[in-house]
This record gives sequence, C-alpha cells and structure tokens, in this order.
Amino acid sequence: SSTRVHCTSAAAKAESKPEPKAKAATAEKAKVEAKVEAKTKVEVKAEKEEEKAPEVAATSGEVYKDLMKVELPEFIPRPDLMEQFLRWAYIELGENSKQNFGIAEMEVLPIYLEPKWVEKYGEDPSMKVVNGFRTQFNEVTIELFVDDEIIMGYDYVAMAEDGFPEKRGNAFEILGKYLIMRKVGDTQASDKTRAAVKNFAKLLQQAFDKYYAFGSIYSEDL
Repeated sequence: SSTRVHCTSAAAKAESKPEPKAKAATAEKAKVEAKVEAKTKVEVKAEKEEEKAPEVAATSGEVYKDLMKVELPEFIPRPDLMEQFLRWAYIELGENSKQNFGIAEMEVLPIYLEPKWVEKYGEDPSMKVVNGFRTQFNEVTIELFVDDEIIMGYDYVAMAEDGFPEKRGNAFEILGKYLIMRKVGDTQASDKTRAAVKNFAKLLQQAFDKYYAFGSIYSEDL
C-alpha cells in the first residue's frame, strides 16, 4: 500500500471520512462512541490526596498533569477540530466565563503546531496551524491540545466477511492520537477552581460530541 500524509490540508476532512456504507459505518461509530465515552469520564482529584507526581516536559521544563485524555477517531481532521475549539474557547472562556465558571473574563492563548510538523507535512513551516489553547482558571493554568503521536489511517471502512468493520484502502499518516487536557504547574487548586475545571471538562465533552456527530461544534447554528 502507498503512504500519504494527513495533517493540514483543507481537503483532509472530506478525504479522511469513511465511505457511507450503512452497516459498517454504524458499527464503527458505535465502537468509537463507546471508546470516547469511556475515556472522557473526567475526575479532577483533590490535591490533598496522594497522587502520582506530575510529569516534567522535556522541552520547556514545565510541570504538568493530564486531567483528560481522549483517543481521537481517525477520520477527524485535527487542525479543523482545534481551530473550532479555539474559537469556541474565545466565547465560552472569554465572553461567557462569568456565567460558565464564576470567573471574570479569561484570557485564551493559542497553541500552535511545532514548525517541524508543519514542514513534515508539506506546508510552509512559518504557517501557524492551531493545535490547542492555554487559559487560566484562577490560580491554575490549563491547556487543551492534540499530542504529536503519529498513527495510521486508511481510506475507508467496509464490512468484512465476519460481519465486523474492516479498514481498507491506502494507508496514510495522521498526526495526533489523543486530545489532552492538562494542568500546567504544581499549584494547589482550591475547591472553587476544581469545580470550574470539572465544568469546563463537561462543556468540552458536549462540544466534542457535536463535532463528532455533525462536523461542527456549533451544530445548532447550522
């Protein structure tokens, strides 16, 4: 099989969706939804309890701890998803932060894909490709981003002889396996902040569900 790449192309979303074969698509969707539901049950533990020590990022030296980790379906175009999440964050964490979290307007800072990845997938390395954002919940800094693990995708999903969905067609690389929400730094969170972060995780899940089902976080506006 040949190898293609899948990262920043404007046609990536249409190109990467599985063919609309009813039974295979339904089975694959049910399988993915079950996986997403299982992985997105978020628990922000009280920091007074004994916990695993936060990891240290090799490049920045920052300490961080994952709060949510969701495996992304292959057919979801990562740059489009994160571009929509960034616009969503400007509204829900900026304009609506008081209503959503009881916090005055929060600053949202974009996180961009590293130039080496942009260049690897055939684009100008100076291009800014959105890969997430960083914000502040009172004393705690939170980031949402897609990791840089490379996985393999396929052209489409079809029904195999045994009745289960099977990946078929040419293989291509996809940059990003997990959508991750993490805490940056080792500051102890107050009860008020933990409650706000938990609510943020719920809003993220709702937004992701809309994107998965309709291709847009703002599906109700379509």
